[in-house]
Amino acid sequence: MDVPVTLPTAVRNRIDQISLAGQSSAATTLLFDEGDRLRPVGLMTSGAADTPLIGPLFYLRRALAPTADLHEGTPAALLAQPLSVIIAPDGTLANPAIRQKVKDWVKNGGTLIRFAGPALAGAQHGTEPDSSGTPNAPAGEDFDTSDTHPASDPSADPTSDLLPVALLDGSRQLGGTMTWGAPQKLAAFDATSPFHGLEIPTDVTISRQVLASPVADLAAHSWARLTDGTPLVTHAALGKGDIILFHVSSTADWSNLPLSGLFVSMLQRLTDHANGVTIPADDTLLAPVLTLDGDGVLGPPPPAARGLKASDFAHTPVSPAHPPGLYGPRAARRALNASSQMTTLTAAAPVGTLTSPAGRRPDTALAPVLLCLAAALLLLDGLLVLAMRSGLSLPGVARQSPGDPSRKSSLRSSGKQGLSLLVACALTFPALAYAQTATATATATATATATQAQAQAPVQSPDAAGPTAQPAGPVSGTPATPSPSAASPTPVPGAALETRLAYVITGHDEIDTVSRQGLQGLSDYTNARTSAMLGHPDGVRPGQDDLSYYPLLYWPITPDAAPTPAMTAALTAFMAHGGIVLIDTQGQDSGNQSDGSGPYAGDAPGTRSALRRVTAGLPIPPLMTMTDHHLLAHTFYMLHDFPGRYAEQPVWVAREGEAENDDVSPIIIGSADWAHAWAVDENGNTPFAVLPDGADQRQLAYRFGVNTIIYALTGNYKADQVHVPMLLKRLGE
Repeated sequence: MDVPVTLPTAVRNRIDQISLAGQSSAATTLLFDEGDRLRPVGLMTSGAADTPLIGPLFYLRRALAPTADLHEGTPAALLAQPLSVIIAPDGTLANPAIRQKVKDWVKNGGTLIRFAGPALAGAQHGTEPDSSGTPNAPAGEDFDTSDTHPASDPSADPTSDLLPVALLDGSRQLGGTMTWGAPQKLAAFDATSPFHGLEIPTDVTISRQVLASPVADLAAHSWARLTDGTPLVTHAALGKGDIILFHVSSTADWSNLPLSGLFVSMLQRLTDHANGVTIPADDTLLAPVLTLDGDGVLGPPPPAARGLKASDFAHTPVSPAHPPGLYGPRAARRALNASSQMTTLTAAAPVGTLTSPAGRRPDTALAPVLLCLAAALLLLDGLLVLAMRSGLSLPGVARQSPGDPSRKSSLRSSGKQGLSLLVACALTFPALAYAQTATATATATATATATQAQAQAPVQSPDAAGPTAQPAGPVSGTPATPSPSAASPTPVPGAALETRLAYVITGHDEIDTVSRQGLQGLSDYTNARTSAMLGHPDGVRPGQDDLSYYPLLYWPITPDAAPTPAMTAALTAFMAHGGIVLIDTQGQDSGNQSDGSGPYAGDAPGTRSALRRVTAGLPIPPLMTMTDHHLLAHTFYMLHDFPGRYAEQPVWVAREGEAENDDVSPIIIGSADWAHAWAVDENGNTPFAVLPDGADQRQLAYRFGVNTIIYALTGNYKADQVHVPMLLKRLGE
């Protein structure tokens, strides 16, 4: 069953392998090579509608869509994007100003792929034929114009017109009702061509083309030719880039090449070539670089591993000689997966001796018998205890004389004791039938009795003889002593017994869950690496819950955040008494960004206005952008960056000298989405990706969180340590 997963192109291109969770093996691991990356490709449009089947982009779009990240638009729009390949169908580069801009783009390293057509063929008629006459055409072939001549001086540089070679006027007609010739097939690709190794279908024919001007170095510029030697694909270098020309159109009017699979392979080879990737498909031997072991872990190849031909990857099963893994150099790396040759799954043969329960007698259940025996022994033990406590002694009774008056009393006492034993037995047998219920009921009754007795016990002072008066009210951090009429004592908040972090409950379950998981992951990380011992985080509602127990409050901003006067007053008191509020917009508000060229951050629409609302009534000092010289950057770890889920986002703190409480910033504002970077789920996994640096960036995010916690717990302690050398020097003086 195929499970489609839609990912951004930037994220998809960073995936190296996919493994099946809980089933670690080579068969459940899928490796990706350079051929699985989506290269950005621009398709240049002229502004007109693209007609299905006959439009210039119809076949290009379908050939490139599975293997490339397509961007369609006008030349000006494409040149503004970070593209390495732009494909220009016939007629899209008619404007000289556009050609000049594209020429500058090619000189800076871009690759331009052009296609011929009626517009390019007709553009060569701008000059009159010279006295040299018409060049000789190949035998049996006709041209659609009788005045075919070089469009320009062959010695001139054709790249000035964004052409790899100089072209002859008009187009060459191969086959048809008015010609003697027949459509031409493709010749084998040279070893120096990027198309080398591709299989050429026998049914691909060319019926019309534009001819290159015959020059001495034409063969060096040809990557594909027809069987008569005329070029089909030519190229030329321009600055740091390349210009490539298909001498046929991108539609099926001039050839059936766009209808074949060869067209798809040729375009993919060109896009890989433009990105510095050369994936061979011939008999080139690729040596193993990294291979998978039985647990699906990449490592050095075993000694028995051998190289594999590039053309054999599609049909070679894995074996000790060809283990699954990555083969070839980095620029031409191929992946051999164990699952690529697995079409059906069958049950594995059992290992060991098979056993069957047929004909066997089931085991006898001894549990009821043993339970009854244990109950009888317990009853016997209870009877013996009752007998010993009652002082029953039959021999003592026998030694009394018949006329002794005490004998009657002893007999009456013995009768009472016997009656007590019978009553005990009668009470014990029902208890055996309902042992679990009776035990639970007795335990609950004893617990309730002890709790009530403790609640009603008077509190006495060690220094007073009589009962001590109750305190007037509860002390901060200590529950009040209940009055004798109180049913139960006031519970002590967990944050008063251990240090905990807190987060503001937003009312959005997904965001609140991430906040809880993020602070839990940060607390565990801090406990493992510092002497601080943090409990589980608490969700609070400022204005309703007491914030005085928490040193740090994490506040994720949502677009619908609306503070109340009670919330603002509670946060103001929290900041005034030394608490720190870490405000996180969890991304950038794209509606307020004027330029999208900055570092990547998640889209958080509406958070900018929400941030202004929630901070409107708070006593926020003047802020500045935090640098690596700030105290928060070296309270525990020495940090130069402060990323979260997104990197290179500014962090705002109080300007030095402007904050109260020993110049400790009461507020920290950022948009790096730290909670998603810290989050750890119930299985101990980090469920959210960190962009763009992955695990290294997540490690820096955790370190920034540790620095923030130490900063909230110790204040300017690290700042005082900076002045220790100067203080020692003064003491010495």
